[in-house]
Amino acid sequence: MIGTLAALGDLGCCIGPFFLVGLVLAGFVFLMINGKIPGGLGRGRKMQPAAAQLGWTYIKSTPYTSIPAAASLHLFINGSGHRIANVISGTRDGVQMSLFDHQFHRPFSSRRIFVHTVVVAAPGFALPVFVLRPPAFLHNLGVAPVNPITFPDHPKFSSQFVLMGADADAIRRIFTPAVIEFCEMRPGLCLETVSEYLFLFRQGVLAPPQNLGIYLDETNTLLRLFAAALAGVHLQPPPMPPVQP
Repeated sequence: MIGTLAALGDLGCCIGPFFLVGLVLAGFVFLMINGKIPGGLGRGRKMQPAAAQLGWTYIKSTPYTSIPAAASLHLFINGSGHRIANVISGTRDGVQMSLFDHQFHRPFSSRRIFVHTVVVAAPGFALPVFVLRPPAFLHNLGVAPVNPITFPDHPKFSSQFVLMGADADAIRRIFTPAVIEFCEMRPGLCLETVSEYLFLFRQGVLAPPQNLGIYLDETNTLLRLFAAALAGVHLQPPPMPPVQP
């Protein structure tokens, strides 16, 4: 009996280190997989029911090249290792929209990670092509502004954002005081238009699954402001929605 226990003890001594090594490797693999998914594995378990609550479709992940006009988007042509996850799609107030989590890193520097939730909307009317980014976003990405457009009458806006685009006159027409105020009230806001799509996200912000409607509604608000600007109607932006837990 004593000999049997001793033999088992010797076997445990042999198995123990291998078991620990296995645990370490499994943990490493989990961290590697989790780190490659925007927001981590646990976020998908929250986003899927959030999509169901909206009555929208849900896709766990997709190549970033499947996003409309991906090849010409500032969002994708700068940076490396682009990953898309938690794609939900549907209609909000008559506007076809999608929302997805996006993660990428600065070229040649995988330590500089960018992650955010993007709303893309098809407004049904044409907008001039432009890119709006906070200066810090471009700096961290290592990208210099191209064709920046400033508004001397709105120094706060011009200090908060870099607005870029080739057709400055057309872009100025849609950036009415109401649109400028809308942006000023949302520090870190990033916008982009291409091929009749509007892309909106907040620098470094993953939208809380329980509050996705706020991001969708503010996108529709901005679309209404742009539509009014194109029609020559001057609107005032509504107040910020209340903060929800």
